[in-house]
Amino acid sequence: MKMQLKACPFCGQDAAAMYCNYSGRSGKYFTWVECDICGARSKAATSDDDPSDGEKWDNYACRKVAAAWNARREG
Repeated sequence: MKMQLKACPFCGQDAAAMYCNYSGRSGKYFTWVECDICGARSKAATSDDDPSDGEKWDNYACRKVAAAWNARREG
């Protein structure tokens, strides 16, 4: 199950999704959140395991990027 993501802090659309890419150079999976409308992205976090395997999307890297995306500054 994918993490719950807030609307994009830049364009306000509910089009954010979590993505993962494997880097053969580092042997790690890079996970990040990206808005499909405006292209805003979170920083990436790495893991040894494929977080999208079985559509789990629940490991340390996923929780870290989701928390960063969902963080909002008040006024």
